[in-house]
Amino acid sequence: MTRPHIVCQILATIDGRTKYDFLSLEDVYPVSKVFNSKFTEYKPDAFAAGRVSLDGSFASNDPIDLAPFHGKEINRNDFIANADAGLYLIAIDAKGKLKWKTNMTSADYGVSGNAHVVAVLSENVDNAYLAYLQSIGVSYIFAGAEALNFTAAAEKLYKYFGIKKMIVEGGPMVNGSFAYEGLIDELSLIVAPIVDDSVEKSSLFEKSPSLTGNIPPMEFSFEKMEQVEQDIIWLNYKKKGVSYSSKD
Repeated sequence: MTRPHIVCQILATIDGRTKYDFLSLEDVYPVSKVFNSKFTEYKPDAFAAGRVSLDGSFASNDPIDLAPFHGKEINRNDFIANADAGLYLIAIDAKGKLKWKTNMTSADYGVSGNAHVVAVLSENVDNAYLAYLQSIGVSYIFAGAEALNFTAAAEKLYKYFGIKKMIVEGGPMVNGSFAYEGLIDELSLIVAPIVDDSVEKSSLFEKSPSLTGNIPPMEFSFEKMEQVEQDIIWLNYKKKGVSYSSKD
């Protein structure tokens, strides 16, 4: 194995929607508690999410000042600031738009300690942004000239950081990009007992505009189902041909 075992963990409504403010439903359905408990059970080395999911949550809403870094010449190789963190946050950010203020962020999943930030970037990100990341100790890796190559990214995460198990949390296009390259080994699906037609329809896996063709069909084997926390259902599937245990 030259890449991590990748678990895609998704929270969805009964009607398959993944874009809604589930936190507003916490008093009725403790969905984030279930999401966090399943995260903890997997004991991942890293969790990955896209720019839209991270912007304003793990990353800051406040602007960053790149002016002091303009014109700086830097080595445009992968930058590894911390190869010994207990947990990593993998930020899928092809264009280098996320506003990081620190190289560590709270995992916020009921696990101890913080997560070291690793940005996955395309090669066309400006030197000033790279120099800024270096100045605050955020690691970054390149994974494609413009569009990201998720296989290359996964292999680098394994090689440089020793990441053996990673949870991918979306959004749908990030899930779809990993799926497009056949990288989803396991699916952890949390179904909230809700039907909600008030928000934009979104599927669990969506194709990025940068990809050509459709996401190839994926065949999974059903592993288990649990009813947890007030009618919330957890479904677990594993990609056929993958024998890796989530408890390893």
